[in-house]
Amino acid sequence: MDSQILKEKTLDAAFQTFLKIVPKTTTFQAAYELLAWLQDDSLTVHERTIAIYILLEISKQSENAFLSTIAELTDLSPYPWEKLLLQDWLRSREVGRMAPSDVVKLTGEAKELDHIKRSRAVRPLVNGGSKDKSNSVLGRYEPEFLRPIPEFVEISSSETKWLSPMTVPEILWDEHESESSIYENIRDLLRISLQSKLSPEQTSTVIAALEQEPKLVLKSGLSHKNLSDLVNKNPAIAIEMIVRIANSSKVQDYFGELVQMPLSLNSLEVVNKLAMIIELPLEFLHLFISNCMNSCKMIRDKYTQTRLVRLLCVFINSLLKNKLLGAQDLLVEIQHFSQEFTSMKEAQALYKSLRSMNNNE
Repeated sequence: MDSQILKEKTLDAAFQTFLKIVPKTTTFQAAYELLAWLQDDSLTVHERTIAIYILLEISKQSENAFLSTIAELTDLSPYPWEKLLLQDWLRSREVGRMAPSDVVKLTGEAKELDHIKRSRAVRPLVNGGSKDKSNSVLGRYEPEFLRPIPEFVEISSSETKWLSPMTVPEILWDEHESESSIYENIRDLLRISLQSKLSPEQTSTVIAALEQEPKLVLKSGLSHKNLSDLVNKNPAIAIEMIVRIANSSKVQDYFGELVQMPLSLNSLEVVNKLAMIIELPLEFLHLFISNCMNSCKMIRDKYTQTRLVRLLCVFINSLLKNKLLGAQDLLVEIQHFSQEFTSMKEAQALYKSLRSMNNNE
């Protein structure tokens, strides 16, 4: 109910506000809405009182259109003062001057309710034929006379007949995954590979998909910025991704990320295998090896330093034996590195390889 109506102190003031707010052309429509709210019991006590008074006042101007329905409604209502409000309104008492809070204080017995319901002067416009008092709905408008059952109309030859198929077609399911769904699964696995290690089966699935569709690397949503996480969690997939874009200009971004990556077993493994598969730029190899040697020198933990120095020496020695790195490349720097850690047999082997290659040349 409109807040302006509820603000009024008396019932008559609330009714006058209702007339100002609601246009004359929609007065009955608004009245039916109030009646529906009353029947659904969706109003508060004070709102019910105002709604009943508004419907009664409208009935004065419309041949008691709502009076019969209000009589049945108040008869079924659990609030006894609503019956007294209807009775006092019929006796022409000045109930309009009362506030809703005064109405709920009314006491006594409503003796005229049955008389109102039986009165022929009341036009049962709403809920006219209903005998069920528990179902006070917005009217039944069926005619009071019998109508003949309509005859069946034959279908002419010019009309379209309704076709009812006798057989139901069998539904055949496509048991093969679409290409887009397969690639979507691969992209999901690639995103997972940045956070956790994939199983051997999942790794094989991803590598097979990248071999079949190399452009999937560029469509996966991964970039060189994710390479560090991929190398740490799944180095085999990192190798495959770089191999697949080896002929693309974007591979330089991946090489730059490898150079800046902290030294680890996985990073050495990735670069070592890449060197066996594709031709790595010498500038990249020089810069990667130089950064790795400097990283080893900066490590404070003796155990970690020893482990990484051995791995790096084996890695450089492997490049030399496979002729992927010339003896003159970084010769002085590698010699100093191997001499600094000469207590390790891997460093000694690296130094001997350098000397042997220099003598042969």
